[in-house]
Amino acid sequence: MINAIKTVNIMTSKYCNLDCLYCTWKHTQHLSEYVKIEEEINNDKDNFFFFIGTNEPFLNLNYLEDIITLAINKKNVVDKIGVYTNGTIDNEQVFNLLHKYRNNIELIVSLDGTQEYHDLYRVDHSGNGTYNKVINFINKYNFIVNEIAVTTCPSYDIVKCLKHILEVCVKNDIFNILVTPVISNKFFSKFKWSKRRLIEYYQILDQFEQYINCVSPNLKLIRSCSYCFDEIIIINKNNKIKRSNIFE
Repeated sequence: MINAIKTVNIMTSKYCNLDCLYCTWKHTQHLSEYVKIEEEINNDKDNFFFFIGTNEPFLNLNYLEDIITLAINKKNVVDKIGVYTNGTIDNEQVFNLLHKYRNNIELIVSLDGTQEYHDLYRVDHSGNGTYNKVINFINKYNFIVNEIAVTTCPSYDIVKCLKHILEVCVKNDIFNILVTPVISNKFFSKFKWSKRRLIEYYQILDQFEQYINCVSPNLKLIRSCSYCFDEIIIINKNNKIKRSNIFE
């Protein structure tokens, strides 16, 4: 009998150096406890996948390395450790850590479309766009870390930028694109969604996946929600979106 695989979501930093318009974690300062994580792994017979993200893990490199070391030394931690980053922090310490664990992690970098849209939504605390930093980060670490993925959080506008994200991935031999749409009630109208546009989004995503299969068969589109959008688009009487598989 194959043991189940559980996902361990870990926050290694209380802070973030960006102020993204759609972020729901801005006031979250919870830090995952090392002791509890280790106890959970040691006391459970299931296998675990480690996911390190939310806020910016490169702001606390010592703890990030502690968690990576813990994961790679446990037999019941499977696959590579997923490390989410906004791709804007690059220094000698970051380089050394990523080089050291280049075979143990999958680096997942946030990119929200073309420079026009990325710089509109993903800004630092002074309101400056971060597109160029992210592109430079991807170009650099693509040659250092063995496995990199790109994640995007599209508003309705960013849906039109999916081809640009694909071009960045193809150029850098990146084989995973993770899509997490910004359609929570809080941001529904702010990011230009409507019932019609939401349905259209999933249709576009289906077409985009077919396009990927033609131009880059090795690249995989990973949706943060179900592949069957009938399970996702549930309109209540107030015409708002109910979600079962999309983050709040």
